Amino acid sequence: MVARHMGFKEECMVRWMWVIPECYERNRILLRDEDLESPKPGQHSVMFSLCANDWENRGREYVQCMIDRRQ
Repeated sequence: MVARHMGFKEECMVRWMWVIPECYERNRILLRDEDLESPKPGQHSVMFSLCANDWENRGREYVQCMIDRRQ
């Protein structure tokens, strides 16, 4: 995950935030593990942050290092 790789911290997970189309079957989360025909597959969403104090303490240098590696 890009956010985690860039030094962002995971703040929370919002469970069942999205109902997804069945064409994305490999990414779906069933309502119950044993329910192979779950009518509305879902997906969780994770919130990440990089607060100002994180940026001042280590974030700026870390992100600059990542940018320099890509050039």
